[in-house]
Amino acid sequence: MTPSKLISSACKLNDKIYTGFRHSDCFKKMFAEGIVLADKPFIVQGFMDEDGNFLTRKEAFERAVLCGQIKDKGEAPENRILISEDVWPLRPEDFPKRK
Repeated sequence: MTPSKLISSACKLNDKIYTGFRHSDCFKKMFAEGIVLADKPFIVQGFMDEDGNFLTRKEAFERAVLCGQIKDKGEAPENRILISEDVWPLRPEDFPKRK
């Protein structure tokens, strides 16, 4: 049985999880609730899977490989962390508009 695929970026602070396309989207939601940068050391960045489970960046890397969402390039263990751009390539709307 194939594990559930990753479906979004996520940030976890205590028991609350914020989701978004990119981790920056999660931070925007947190800041909108008044969470300040001083709280950042306690924020765990990761991803959500199709079953609603939160995975850390390291756990998500392994899951993305298992699900075929990314290819395993033989990274050293300390480098096996996932970033959203690994799974979902940058889109034109990800870049700021020039004036």
